[in-house]
Amino acid sequence: MNLAKFILIFGVVVIGTMAEKKTARKYRNITQIAKNVYLDTSKSREIESLDLIGIDAVEYTKKKILPTVLRFKQAIIEKNIDEIMTFYSEEEFYPSAQDDYARSGVKTESMEEFKSVWKKDIEECKKYNREKERLRDQDRKVCTLFWVSEDLKTGEYIIQIQLETPLIAQNYHAQMKFTLVIYDKKREVMWVGIIFAQEGNEFKIMDNGGYDLLYIRNRYDPEHPPMPDM
Repeated sequence: MNLAKFILIFGVVVIGTMAEKKTARKYRNITQIAKNVYLDTSKSREIESLDLIGIDAVEYTKKKILPTVLRFKQAIIEKNIDEIMTFYSEEEFYPSAQDDYARSGVKTESMEEFKSVWKKDIEECKKYNREKERLRDQDRKVCTLFWVSEDLKTGEYIIQIQLETPLIAQNYHAQMKFTLVIYDKKREVMWVGIIFAQEGNEFKIMDNGGYDLLYIRNRYDPEHPPMPDM
């Protein structure tokens, strides 16, 4: 009788803990800054470092980052390939992407030739819903974005922004990064995570890299394996 009672109590505790974890994931500290676009405002190092130098994270994001995010979101919804390709960094994305293609056996003589080949692969995805991109990271593939374009339009998927301040907070005006997360509200899971960094007066998509991607996924899904220690 005592054993049965213990099992019952233990089961209730486990179920309650799981429910609390789910609720915590669903109602994490986020602030809406536009329709279906949110800023992660949990008390992180990034938010606190901006506070220390008198920068309001929400207002900064609305003014400096949101225009880029809204244009990117609209380009995904419209499946505007030419527009989407302009968001990728000429220095920190395209050379790496060209190398990815070369490793898969598709060698291109110039960057312009590579862009033409990549664009044709994206067009095939758009037309036939068939992925051909040879990029090593799924999150960097445009086809991955196209698969949820309609859900992003209806609000089934939302965008969450996580600020990544530089080590020296005062350099925020020239070295700020942010992670753009496309998040499935219904399943409470991250679809993709993309890193943007400042290049002059613009924000451009970087090469995520495996370790960065693991870190992002673990943050938005605590049950996902964390980034390994280096």
